[in-house]
Amino acid sequence: MHLQIFCCVGHICLVLLAFVSQFYCAEYDFKSTGTNMLGIKAGQIVLVLKQHDVQGNPEWWFVEDRFGGRGYVPGNYLRRYKE
Repeated sequence: MHLQIFCCVGHICLVLLAFVSQFYCAEYDFKSTGTNMLGIKAGQIVLVLKQHDVQGNPEWWFVEDRFGGRGYVPGNYLRRYKE
């Protein structure tokens, strides 16, 4: 998801795109079955980078774990993280 930020200085206005990332918590374990997937454990917090795969399929989300590992996980295995 992207957020547009408008910045005006004098007569010059700039539109900046800021990447808005979201943290989610795994509800279930998921074992990686391919090189582009990421194994996760229930309770693990991940950063969601894209809520779809490269073909636009919303069932697979691209995430990053706290160690920098990246890969796809089933989107329905995740819920929004609330502190």
